[in-house]
Amino acid sequence: MRNSEEIACSPDVAARRLGIGRSKLFEAIKAGELAAKKCGRRTLILDADLRRYADNLPSATQRPSVSASA
Repeated sequence: MRNSEEIACSPDVAARRLGIGRSKLFEAIKAGELAAKKCGRRTLILDADLRRYADNLPSATQRPSVSASA
């Protein structure tokens, strides 16, 4: 169970909280969409950055822009 005082979590926990896989999480980090910090060899994701990433995901009701072809 997650402690409400935690300000950072591991990539495994972050992926679980978002409901995505580790690969997708690391893709977001590599693309600069999700910030990650290093503490020694350990990768940490701040709670604020995780929430910001989730808030910036597109809405499920948004449709991709389609160019009109003539």
